[in-house]
Amino acid sequence: MEKKKVMIGGIEQGLFIVGQNQENPVLLFLHGGPGNPEYAMSKESFTELEKMYTVCYWDQRGAGMSYTDLEKNPVDLDQMIEDTLEVTNYLKERFGQEKIYLMGHSWGSFLGMKTIQKQPEDYQAYIGIGQVVNQKESEKIAYDFMLKNANETNDTKAIQSLEKETPETSNFPSTEYIMSTRSELLNKFGGGNAHKDGRKMLEESYQNLLFFKGYTIGEKIDFLKGLQGSLEHLFNYTLVEDLNKTTANVSVPVYILQGKYDYVTSYKLVQEYYEKLEAPKKDMFVFDSSAHQPHNEENEKFNKIMKEIKLMNP
Repeated sequence: MEKKKVMIGGIEQGLFIVGQNQENPVLLFLHGGPGNPEYAMSKESFTELEKMYTVCYWDQRGAGMSYTDLEKNPVDLDQMIEDTLEVTNYLKERFGQEKIYLMGHSWGSFLGMKTIQKQPEDYQAYIGIGQVVNQKESEKIAYDFMLKNANETNDTKAIQSLEKETPETSNFPSTEYIMSTRSELLNKFGGGNAHKDGRKMLEESYQNLLFFKGYTIGEKIDFLKGLQGSLEHLFNYTLVEDLNKTTANVSVPVYILQGKYDYVTSYKLVQEYYEKLEAPKKDMFVFDSSAHQPHNEENEKFNKIMKEIKLMNP
């Protein structure tokens, strides 16, 4: 594992680069959140991937090693796309490759689709995990799912939490709702981090972060500080855009990996988007026992698919 700081978009940003063979294709991983670098939290899930690809885990602006106070140094979607393209160029030049693979999870899948739309010539293929499509609608679907489960199980505490903020509330979904009510109840009802025991997966993720040797103590503190700031400044971009209307035609092969029980990014909406999507090649892989993190829940299947994608796009 190589830990590196690089000047990206005028500030120092942090990368972890892991691989076993410099001849392997390069893959840039865009983490979710926004503001939630995933390498430290689920490092073991990527071990096989790193045998097939040279993987770059980039801590995006405002997150982890790239933490900056976004209140004082605001960031917009255009800047995030430019940062992604700069990291891409750094990797292309360093490894002498004309194109790289781009993989995005959750928020990273929204950023990824917007990036390949802007500059398709840089990318061999795009892989979206827990693909964001129309997050405003997805949040309503998630709310209905949680309320239905709460009513069916007579969970009065959950019902009360959901009544505090509804899709009719003016600022729905607020940062507080996403970080507390939605996170807790989607995990409770099997549509969050994992279909089976999402709470346990979340707890294990933070334990992994605590013991991760790649970060200094200061960087771990910055990691936690960056979670809320990034959500407050960037998440809204996913709520005001519908990829069906803006990004339904791209010039890069697209592969979507979606958990059947994902209610963070609605499986139903992703299915509908995939049907409309026009791309040189496309495929959608459904993970029948997963929610929002199929690469963690069904890791063996994930690795098999990533091997296939590499063979299909030499």
